[in-house]
Amino acid sequence: MRKSDRTLLTGNKEFACEFKDMFGKLLNQPIINIIVNELTTVEQLLEAPSKNELETGLNMLKNGKAPGIDEIVSECLKKGELCLLNQLHKLINIIWEQEEIPESWRVSVLCPVFKKGDIMECENYRGSPYSTQLIRFYLTFF
Repeated sequence: MRKSDRTLLTGNKEFACEFKDMFGKLLNQPIINIIVNELTTVEQLLEAPSKNELETGLNMLKNGKAPGIDEIVSECLKKGELCLLNQLHKLINIIWEQEEIPESWRVSVLCPVFKKGDIMECENYRGSPYSTQLIRFYLTFF
């Protein structure tokens, strides 16, 4: 693996620092020429998801996918049956009412995934977010 200045990287710590710098530059660009119009807040008419909707959402999760940083795979959520469904329903309702996503669900690990080109160049990797399975499930309702 090479740095952007073409020098070779040695060791995992150097790899991690280089990807951190590259993704930091890529994802933290200044916002230019944004015109912000005043928005009127409209009262939300949506209700919290029902148990039936949660069950449908669980069934929509794909099997065989990597677990999230919480190490939960979608198959575990699907096999939890009524007991887990009831607990998820309570949790989703609390989040819905408070309009606040748990802090631990906001954490995502960005994993470099090779796109194409020279495998030695950091710029030829994209960032793939690795988040909790529960936030992936929750976001199916938005």
